[in-house]
Amino acid sequence: MSTVEHGLIAGSDQVAAVVGALAASTCRLLLGASRPGRAVGALVTVRQDRFVLASSLLKPAAVSPALAIARGELADLPSEACTIVDEIVDYLAVPPTPVAPGRSTPLPVEDALMLAEQLRRGDPTHLDEALDLSGLGRAPDWLMDLAPGAQASLTAAFVDERGIELLADLTATPHGWGELLCTDDEILTFDPMTEDDVRARLGQACDLLVTRTLDADRAA
Repeated sequence: MSTVEHGLIAGSDQVAAVVGALAASTCRLLLGASRPGRAVGALVTVRQDRFVLASSLLKPAAVSPALAIARGELADLPSEACTIVDEIVDYLAVPPTPVAPGRSTPLPVEDALMLAEQLRRGDPTHLDEALDLSGLGRAPDWLMDLAPGAQASLTAAFVDERGIELLADLTATPHGWGELLCTDDEILTFDPMTEDDVRARLGQACDLLVTRTLDADRAA
């Protein structure tokens, strides 16, 4: 049974004080979720056997600054962090299982950019020419989904004194969740993911925060 405590902090001075205190922690986890017309950000820190998660509405801008605060035991951190996924799945029709599982058709970055531009313009003649140059009969579904702009996105990043480490940059499309990857030789693929995969990735990010915070505390 979860013992997470929830509260709300309002007012510029109070919000600034809390954010400043959390940002002073050696290790932090930053979470973000965005969809059309709305974006939410969260800052997570760990101290001993408990966590604090502070989230706020980034878009549209709030009339008065406010933070939603969640405090609890470390065992409850992954499930609490995953509530940010609900900011997307509760409002958009994202299939929990990909429509087309398995690694997508790879594309050189140059070809992907060329095709995406023609998809946005909507000119069939120029699109056919771009497909011929790319050696494709049709544009991949993932590129058709992403060319107008991502339907929604979810990010997770670890922050410490060494800098920022991006742990997840995931995209929601009408065909399901996925991760856009680029190889060293500039080849793009879109790896489909289930909603369970997405939540598991956030859980891994939380585990990393806990592990590195404990390591930093022992080294202090």
